[in-house]
Amino acid sequence: MSSTLKNRRKRNIRRIVIFAFIFLALGGWLLYSYLNKDDRITIRTVQLERGDIFSYFYTTAEIKPGSITEHNTTVSQKVLAVRVSPHQQVKAGDILAVLDQQELADQYVSAQEARQRIEASLAEADAEEKARLNAAEQDRKDLERNISTLFSSLSTSISQLTRLATLAPASVEIAPDLEEKMVNIITASNPETLDQDIEQLLATLRQSAELVENPEYAAGLSQLEHELKKASDAADHVLSGLASGSLAGSITLPDSITGQIGSLSGLNAYVQDPLAQAIAQEDAARNQYEKSQPYIYAKTDGLVAQINISPGDYTGGSATSQETGLEALLGNASLNTFVPQTVSAITIYDNTRPQAVFYAGRFDAGRIKTGMPVQFDYEGQLFSGDVINKGRIAASQSAGQLEALDIIGDMGSSFSSEPQLEIRMSIKGTGLTELITGFWIDAEIEIDHAEDVVLLPAEAMRRELDTYFIFVIGENNLAAKRTITPGIQSDRYIEVKEGLNEGDRIIINPPSSLQDGMPVKEASDG
Repeated sequence: MSSTLKNRRKRNIRRIVIFAFIFLALGGWLLYSYLNKDDRITIRTVQLERGDIFSYFYTTAEIKPGSITEHNTTVSQKVLAVRVSPHQQVKAGDILAVLDQQELADQYVSAQEARQRIEASLAEADAEEKARLNAAEQDRKDLERNISTLFSSLSTSISQLTRLATLAPASVEIAPDLEEKMVNIITASNPETLDQDIEQLLATLRQSAELVENPEYAAGLSQLEHELKKASDAADHVLSGLASGSLAGSITLPDSITGQIGSLSGLNAYVQDPLAQAIAQEDAARNQYEKSQPYIYAKTDGLVAQINISPGDYTGGSATSQETGLEALLGNASLNTFVPQTVSAITIYDNTRPQAVFYAGRFDAGRIKTGMPVQFDYEGQLFSGDVINKGRIAASQSAGQLEALDIIGDMGSSFSSEPQLEIRMSIKGTGLTELITGFWIDAEIEIDHAEDVVLLPAEAMRRELDTYFIFVIGENNLAAKRTITPGIQSDRYIEVKEGLNEGDRIIINPPSSLQDGMPVKEASDG
């Protein structure tokens, strides 16, 4: 046991000696390092040169078509065939769809025939009404003539009766020698022959006196009889006309026919309304036929984005039919009346002149101007372009606000509640149709550039409040602080407008502890 203890003691002593040696060596090294310490700050420097500088704004934009062209027809037409398919590349002038013009031509012919039937019906009705009015006019004239004859005959008859009242129907003519003969008979008379004498006197009187008819009275009586006959005939005609009822409204006023003609005008106005409708229908049908077209042609090069029609459909919306008052009057089949809608039959996106769109906040939008050149990178394919439009209305990224302002497009690669302004850029180069509308494309906008200026590495500049400064190596390898005026800034360099010159040696990535006048040493000095 004693031997074991001795061995342990020896091992412990060796360990103590080793640890003491290490401690003394470390202490000696620290003492040496402290006595030979270099307080200078190690820095890296670079010599300023002149060159060109470019400032870029990097963003991701959405690929948009150069234009969106909706194809439709002026009037609604039936689609016979669709010649394109979705996402097909087409050229301006290509036939997109075949349309039916015959249906509109048939409707035009039907409208013409309807108008002609109405005109024929009106002409027939007008002729019948005129014939009726002419007959009524003739009856009225006959009635007036008969009434005039009746009144004239009655007046003449009354005059004749008055005249006849003053005339004697007949007169007695006595022979001139009657007195002499009467005296002779009386003279020769005696009592014995008295009876005979009286008889002779009477006989002589009868022979000498004669009743003679008054010729003027007879003529007046004959004329009275004639006038009464005329009055009777005229009265019969008047009573016959009144009994028939056709002249019930014709004897009140001499110009009553004017009122009847006025009623005819009212009838014409009533019947003319269907004619006006028929003419309007014909004009509309002719207008539709003249504006119809056999085909829908592509207005621009591009990609077929939407097809909203199929064979049998109608362009501009579905067709509706209505039966007009004229058609109901004639009992005709109704004509189709098409009501065009705003739905596009075929929509083409112009992908031969694509654009890139993104939305920028107030600060970024203020740096971007129309006409600035742009470089694009789309999956390794490079394109060029320009800023072609900078919006004038900013909107928040709320979809409702964008819709209210009629702004189309996504808000870009970042979301912010800050109002955004639309920036639109052209894309130029080869293979433009290979760009997928709606996908993203990387854009590099050249904000500014300058040629042959003093270039300062970006990592050398520091900022303190509104002051920009750098450090250079001055005399005796002491750091010297200089205030500068920066200009254009790129990812790597900054344009120095004032404060530095070409050839100056400046400190890059100066540590935060570096102060003006501190000793420094370059890393290359070892």
